[in-house]
Amino acid sequence: MKVALVFASLLLSASVTQAQSVTKAAISGKSIRLFFANTTNPDCNSAGDTTVRVTRAPEHGRLDIKKASDFPDSPRGNSRRACKKRRVAGLLALYALQPGFIGTDYVSVEMFFADGAFARRNFTINVR
Repeated sequence: MKVALVFASLLLSASVTQAQSVTKAAISGKSIRLFFANTTNPDCNSAGDTTVRVTRAPEHGRLDIKKASDFPDSPRGNSRRACKKRRVAGLLALYALQPGFIGTDYVSVEMFFADGAFARRNFTINVR
């Protein structure tokens, strides 16, 4: 019984993921890169496909998510840190701004990685 409770507790804590909030600045009528999502092995080869689900679409622009090859970003101490010098396969998200719009727009996504990891990102885009 005790093992089942610990396991259930781990499942619940793993499923409650805090959304990371990111603020970007952009110029009206231009496109900006929001993120590059990938699942990479320590040897820098792809570990499988990443899936991105848009949970809040922008109101004043368009979000384009496409397969691409780009440089990943890994924090210090991560075994994949050396991969930031190589292009790897993943998904690139570009926000295309509506011409003439000045103000703030919002985008939210959920990312499902091939290794079972999950992340939420909320983007605030300040358009000037």
